[in-house]
Amino acid sequence: ILIDAVSSQSESGNIVRFTLPWDLHTIGQLTWGSSTSSTHAFGLGEALTLANTLQLLPQEVILYGIELGHIQSGEPLSPRVSRAIPSVVFRIIHEELGLSTCATSN
Repeated sequence: ILIDAVSSQSESGNIVRFTLPWDLHTIGQLTWGSSTSSTHAFGLGEALTLANTLQLLPQEVILYGIELGHIQSGEPLSPRVSRAIPSVVFRIIHEELGLSTCATSN
């Protein structure tokens, strides 16, 4: 399970979910946060495409993206993006891992 910032031309704070290898083409078409901040001009989309080409991807990769909207380097996250982070964590805990956040006592 991977999480990254994404630029998909949707509203900031929107959450997108992709599953590889099925959504690999779509993932490669988007701009990921790691692409814009990488000093190697090689981001998440490129890394996943390369791993797929080299047949190094696990059987399934789940990728969550949080739309950043318009943001400049050094700016803090917008309130919408900040609110999306716990939502992604909640979805991963419940939907992907099938866990409950409720504590149980013995």
